[in-house]
Amino acid sequence: MTTYRVILTGVLEGLEAKQVAPQLALLCKVPVNGAMALLANPSMVIRRALNAETAAMYKAALQQVGCKALIEQETDAGAPNSTLD
Repeated sequence: MTTYRVILTGVLEGLEAKQVAPQLALLCKVPVNGAMALLANPSMVIRRALNAETAAMYKAALQQVGCKALIEQETDAGAPNSTLD
């Protein structure tokens, strides 16, 4: 079975981390300072081992709160990854 991971890559154009962090904190059920830490770390994997539909739902939810995200296919160690947009 093919699985995917959702990667948080930053905030959408025109927004700042401090604007996005409170909503991201609610979405991820973490404190606001935890959300700020997520936003400070580019390419943070948010969820792993998802099917394509669930990964797309996570990506959409992240975008709704002002985050940039991408979906990447998980592979065996050493194999290249592919990205879904």
